[in-house]
Amino acid sequence: LTGNAWKKAAMNHTVTSATVLEFDFRVTGLGEIHGIGFDDDDSVGGYNGMFFQLAGTQSYSEQSYRNYSGSDWVSYSIPIGQFFTGDFNYIVFGADKDAGGSTQESFFRNIRIVNPSSSKNLGEPKSVADNSNTPEGSTTGTVSVFPNPTSGLVNLDLRSHMGKALEVNVLNTSQQLLLKTTFGEDHAIEEILDIGTLADGVYYLVFESDGKFSYRTVILRR
Repeated sequence: LTGNAWKKAAMNHTVTSATVLEFDFRVTGLGEIHGIGFDDDDSVGGYNGMFFQLAGTQSYSEQSYRNYSGSDWVSYSIPIGQFFTGDFNYIVFGADKDAGGSTQESFFRNIRIVNPSSSKNLGEPKSVADNSNTPEGSTTGTVSVFPNPTSGLVNLDLRSHMGKALEVNVLNTSQQLLLKTTFGEDHAIEEILDIGTLADGVYYLVFESDGKFSYRTVILRR
């Protein structure tokens, strides 16, 4: 999204209590509001907590994931079913910058809506406002986790971090740190994280390497 822009993509999806939204995000030229959300009409606004702000100088809608900084790619995994459920016609992308909008660019990629038994990849969004440019870039530092849901053992695909130490923090939905583990520079392409000592529920995995972060959500279900 370039400039002062809001866009949407048709999807016709039912969000359940177990639904997770995964994507990569990057922004240059910080504006007032940057984020992603869900809608069922052609009007901009009125999302009532169904829009997740990721960055920006103003506060708008749900603030739990307003933690983006810098200009690098960051991976997000949001358990949207813990915030709302229902049937939705569109996924919405927001990049609001009323003043000096020409300096703003927001990027979304690798978007997936994941349910326990399926996932849906979304196509190219269409514009609901002006400025429809959607440039592409390369993902850096992405960690794949599987299976999800898990009964306790989580496989981590660390191929994008080969030769680098990686810290993994496990948080609950109240952002409390429950587990922490570190893989050294000589880690394998695939490692295993054991969260079997935790109670069934939704957990956030926060990966840190070289001062950069990526995020995934995992569901523990026995």
